[in-house]
Amino acid sequence: METRITQEELKQLLHYEPETGMFTWLKDRSDKVKAGHSAGCKADKRGYKRICIDYKIYPSHRLAFLYMTGEWPTHMVDHIDGNPANNKWSNLRQADAHQNARNKAMQSNNKSGYVGIWKPNGRKHWVVQVRGKHVASCATMEEAKAAYHQAAKDQFGEFYRQKEAV
Repeated sequence: METRITQEELKQLLHYEPETGMFTWLKDRSDKVKAGHSAGCKADKRGYKRICIDYKIYPSHRLAFLYMTGEWPTHMVDHIDGNPANNKWSNLRQADAHQNARNKAMQSNNKSGYVGIWKPNGRKHWVVQVRGKHVASCATMEEAKAAYHQAAKDQFGEFYRQKEAV
């Protein structure tokens, strides 16, 4: 089994500020990393911040969970606002894979500008789907948005976050 840092060890090395989501070093770690310095390196290509402790890289949001609860998360840690760099404690929650997927960014090939809504070529009606299941066929985009919103809210509860193209 892989050894991971404990909450006690973490709190001896780092301070986590729940209001900002920032970690700072409590002890000097090297000539370059001093007590009081912000901990972590640039976000990875997906936007997640990471912190290296004793040559092991940890995602900051998982360290925040350990710091605040004393336990490693048993599932994924979801960023409620969808921003993987926002590690404020109020923005983090445990989620299973299906729940976490609700906060995925809209796919780049989305042409309607709305998740779960598309218009087949040559058709007059918008098709609405939630988790691959047909919900409705609607004459207008407004009807389609309302149908998707209601079905997704029913399906995903607190994990539903309405997404639109920017």
